[in-house]
Amino acid sequence: MVDSPERKDPMGYYARLGVPSTATAERIKLAFRQQAKHVHPDHNTGAGAKDAFQRLNEAYQVLSDPVTRAQYDARAQELPPAPASPSSSGPAPSPSGGGAAAGRTRSSRAARPSPGASPGAADKSVAAIACSGCGTVTAQPRYVTYWRVISYGIGTRRQPVQGVFCRSCADRRGLKASLTTWALGWWGVPWGPYWTVKALWQNLKGGEKPGDLNAALLRQQALYFLGASKPALARSALDQAIRLVERPEMRQKLEKMRILLGAGGRESPPDRWRPLASWAFYLHVLLIVGGAVGAWTVVDQLALIAGQALIAASQAPALPPGPALPPPPSRLAATVPSSPPVPAPPPSILWHVSTGTLVLRDGPGAAHAAVGRLYQSDTVELLARIDGWARIKTAGGQTGFVAQQFLAAGAGTDDE
Repeated sequence: MVDSPERKDPMGYYARLGVPSTATAERIKLAFRQQAKHVHPDHNTGAGAKDAFQRLNEAYQVLSDPVTRAQYDARAQELPPAPASPSSSGPAPSPSGGGAAAGRTRSSRAARPSPGASPGAADKSVAAIACSGCGTVTAQPRYVTYWRVISYGIGTRRQPVQGVFCRSCADRRGLKASLTTWALGWWGVPWGPYWTVKALWQNLKGGEKPGDLNAALLRQQALYFLGASKPALARSALDQAIRLVERPEMRQKLEKMRILLGAGGRESPPDRWRPLASWAFYLHVLLIVGGAVGAWTVVDQLALIAGQALIAASQAPALPPGPALPPPPSRLAATVPSSPPVPAPPPSILWHVSTGTLVLRDGPGAAHAAVGRLYQSDTVELLARIDGWARIKTAGGQTGFVAQQFLAAGAGTDDE
């Protein structure tokens, strides 16, 4: 059985962007830009264009951020599976006109197992969670987020590489992200080195694995293995879920399920997600150590060259003093006025919006009321910075606060 679209996408965010739930961050961004060109109120004068763009932007704001996307996927995994319908015709409507709703209510009640039923009584309707890289169904899937950093001189961009993976696919994705980061992440001013070191360290530890989300994935995998008559794998998946879960109420539910499954044998597979159990961990270590040695060698050579240049300059013979120049005539000094000092140019205060849509608020914080909305490439004047929020002035003269992380230096252009 395959999960229904409503279960994988409970709010319809993936459907709004026209991408599957396994889409990469780059694909989600490309889909948003393509659809925004058609529904943006500046390009579409239709009656529902504004509402359509707001719904599209809402989906993009959730799915473009790795944390909120992981929470959304976790919510989808915690929804109960839809019961299988015996026919495609659906329930017949009642004379009162509420037959469809009543039919759905009766169907959901009929699919709900009784309190005394065994744990695997209805598990044949649960779909397996497959690796988004190779499609393999394993007893140890994980939702993992790796980080890839790319710098381009005056800017640095962090890109998440995330999905549900088996250990082999996760190792390959993480190592590829680290190689790209090591080659292209250092060269941004001023945040390139900082984000590069942080991304390499996170990838070395195996990426970010949200505990509750992975516990929900493993719970569903356990139910699938119960329906497939594989209780040993189901017990193994539940044991992993109990180790990873963070919420106390969810832990209690998992422990009750584990007690119902019994002790069982010892045929559970070993934990493949231990850091030292993978070749990728050692390659990450070699990459970091080798890079550190290489960087130290380059710095040492540059210091040696600079020291030799200073020694050569100090040992160079001094030039003999030349004849003294006569002082200028006093009348010239009286007739030629001195030039006033030229003031240094002020630092640039022009910034532009780097995301699709940005809410302008009347105070520094998400709790403050919205007073306007900015769009990508809009140029603003930076007035002050307060705890991650920037006080700005728009081209129309309106002032307010926006999240500083969604601003980029320089005036906006139409190409962004």
